Amino acid sequence: PRWARWGTPPVAAYGAPFAAPSREQEVEMLKGEAEWLKGQLDAIAQRMEELGKE
Repeated sequence: PRWARWGTPPVAAYGAPFAAPSREQEVEMLKGEAEWLKGQLDAIAQRMEELGKE
């Protein structure tokens, strides 16, 4: 194929473009994600309940 002519790109030629989050940032990020997931689960449960009534 055409793309193979260039060979494979260098693996991990550059480091990550950002620093790892601090412990506090990671905790806040995980809390936000957990809150979002709870909302998604609530929406799924509500929809299942609606479908069960039909």
